[in-house]
Amino acid sequence: MGHIRFMTEKSLLELLSSPAGLAMYGLIMFLEGTGLPGIPYEAFFLAAGVLIASGHLALVPLLILATVTNTAGTLVGYALGFWGGRPLLERYGPLNSFTFTWGGRPLTSLVHGF
Repeated sequence: MGHIRFMTEKSLLELLSSPAGLAMYGLIMFLEGTGLPGIPYEAFFLAAGVLIASGHLALVPLLILATVTNTAGTLVGYALGFWGGRPLLERYGPLNSFTFTWGGRPLTSLVHGF
């Protein structure tokens, strides 16, 4: 039988302050920038704040990384909305599973005036 191995504080600290951890911060900020719901970027940057305060991470490189990756994610999210638009939402997004109604009419048509 194998044993379950949990991360210790030291191994988690090493992971988050390593290049892989920086890549993880960048990926989280990129995904948050695209507008995907449920991305817990606040928790990652709370951990980053602790690592910065303890001297394991540098503030300026992390701020540059977060700004660049979040901006890139925002541009990707904008492009998805611009070129994919409503058909993309109807096929893969929340409009695929439900529609809000008000008085028997879809809420989107009420908002747009149709």
